[in-house]
Amino acid sequence: MIIEAYTPDMFDHLIEMHKTRKHTLADILKPDDIPGIGFIVHRNKQGIAAGFLRLVECKYAQIDTLVTNIKFSSADRAEAMDMLVNELIDTAKDLKLKGLLFLTDETSIIERASKIGFTHVNQHVMSMNMTIYHS
Repeated sequence: MIIEAYTPDMFDHLIEMHKTRKHTLADILKPDDIPGIGFIVHRNKQGIAAGFLRLVECKYAQIDTLVTNIKFSSADRAEAMDMLVNELIDTAKDLKLKGLLFLTDETSIIERASKIGFTHVNQHVMSMNMTIYHS
């Protein structure tokens, strides 16, 4: 497996990974939605996992748009996700960020994150669909 910094010409690979998932962003994700800092883990140019750091205020970043390709074995996906998250954490360290956060409702991701130092923040997530105001 190889990990590479994401470049815009990899967008189609990112979308293909999203299309393998049950709940997908493939239909709504646009190239300009992708944060500037990200990585793709691949084997023979087939994407296995991808993820990004979305910089937010006060020297924090959100781990964003994580995806794995279910066409690969769970062992391959787990290895790729470990490589990816380690690279995102190393990048955050290099940027001297104060902290990382992410949003998920998947128990397995919460358990994995807890093992590497993430802690639960007791907050409610709320959102507002702003596209209804677009003409």
